[in-house]
Amino acid sequence: DYKSAYFNLHKKARLGVNEDGKKKELLKDARLECLKKLAGVSLLPHSSLTELQNRLAKLQPCFTLVKDDLDSSPICPHCNFRPQEENVGTSGMAVLQQIDQQLDALLENWSRTLLENLGDPTAKKSITLLPGEQKTAVGGFLKAKKLPEKISNDLVQGMQTALSGLIAISVKPADLLDALSDGGAPCTVEQIQTRFEEFVQKITRGKEPSKVRLVIDRGENPGVLP
Repeated sequence: DYKSAYFNLHKKARLGVNEDGKKKELLKDARLECLKKLAGVSLLPHSSLTELQNRLAKLQPCFTLVKDDLDSSPICPHCNFRPQEENVGTSGMAVLQQIDQQLDALLENWSRTLLENLGDPTAKKSITLLPGEQKTAVGGFLKAKKLPEKISNDLVQGMQTALSGLIAISVKPADLLDALSDGGAPCTVEQIQTRFEEFVQKITRGKEPSKVRLVIDRGENPGVLP
């Protein structure tokens, strides 16, 4: 019974041959390379990309275990899998499928964020002052309204320079929740609206509101991408 239970948990927690091949494909995926390039733009919420990369890195392959191996050792001699030390929840294949979908969602989200913010008057003025190649790259992106298949350094540097006039302020969900809950006591709609406005005023004090961009810092918590 122990061998069967352990073997099934091991199979769920570790990648098989096909799953390991899928992981290797994702590590070299053009979408991931594109996102890593775009991480050079400070306005984008980098924590979402970091969380995705960490989830992918944590997936371990091990496809050589057989039940007979457990006759001489209670744990896998190949990867030392210990169920009580690992959170065996979603299967490795399911996580890979989630990451595949998240790559599309994150790339679309970042592209939309860049288009919206590059349309800001402050950014538009900065674009006209960019060096020739950077100006051409950013202009091409704005005209096409979609990212090119290959992200050039000129495009990243141009967007970073154009958006540098905007102020990115990181907002931790826990801080926002604390400000809104005020100890967890029941509150009216007006009270929670007031608390939110006070919270925003506090974190943006001394800055020009039109240039502020709030970035939700999701940290290492997995979940649905914005």
